[in-house]
Amino acid sequence: MKESDVEGILHRHGYVFQEHATIYTTIKPGVAAYQVGLKQTMFSNKEHLLHVNEKGIIILVLDEMSGTILEDSIVLLPLEDIQQVEIIPKSFAFRLVIRTKQGDLEYNIRKTTLGAPWHKHNLIYFLHAFEVSS
Repeated sequence: MKESDVEGILHRHGYVFQEHATIYTTIKPGVAAYQVGLKQTMFSNKEHLLHVNEKGIIILVLDEMSGTILEDSIVLLPLEDIQQVEIIPKSFAFRLVIRTKQGDLEYNIRKTTLGAPWHKHNLIYFLHAFEVSS
């Protein structure tokens, strides 16, 4: 997947695209994920792209068979609903915890991802934005 594909989809849905603000993640299903609007997709499609912009965090759900973005499953976590973002370094990945009014969303972030060469580059910016050393 190209980052320009993400940009096109975000523009089509009325969201502003930010450079170096998209990362590839895997969700850990939970109650908060259901409550923010991910519903059943968090069980069948665990691979997500997260895009951060001035409105909040946009969650783009990926189809696990084709790797394409499911445009009918895009969810915005508004900044006012986000209480804290915590990134915990692990051996081969990072754990991302997004604390919201509905509860905690948990993601795993791999350091590299096949098929998304921009992920590793953007991850550096993402970690720097949240002051985490890789």
